[in-house]
Amino acid sequence: AISWSVWTRNYYPRNQSILNFYAYHADRRIYPLRGRNTMTVVNAGAWGYTLALHIGGNLLRKSDLSEHALILYDSREEILEKLTVEGKHPWIFKDLTIPRSVRPESDLMAALGDTSLILIVTPSKYFYSTITRVIEMAPEGSDLVIATKGFIPETGLLPCQTTREELERLGKRMR
Repeated sequence: AISWSVWTRNYYPRNQSILNFYAYHADRRIYPLRGRNTMTVVNAGAWGYTLALHIGGNLLRKSDLSEHALILYDSREEILEKLTVEGKHPWIFKDLTIPRSVRPESDLMAALGDTSLILIVTPSKYFYSTITRVIEMAPEGSDLVIATKGFIPETGLLPCQTTREELERLGKRMR
């Protein structure tokens, strides 16, 4: 069933980025892809990354939180590639490695999945487009925490007021 060439072939790593990827993921926790013990931080900018570092560290330190996982969502490929391969943000806190309890994700549907808590930390100028997508994809009954400051340019309202209007418009129930 196995050809002789498989047995005689020598495998030498030539691609350093692949080696870094596997070295970084060697000690990663097995994450539940779906489950009510999952939290999602939407946006891996300075504020979102800071929250992910802090929450992810607490998930590792506290034994009663060991079954929880944190997903860090961002649509920017250059950030997600660095976070996935090296475990570090390309622009900020370059010396801090993201905890193994945090899983970077570039697909919003996969990031939200069956999550129980969603933290929105986008800048206010991107908040409206992000919150409409999040509300459409989020599971019914999820908790939503808004960590965005300022007024939303499209509505002229605060983020919580804009979210309330979108929830009513889409007929979705979230806390």
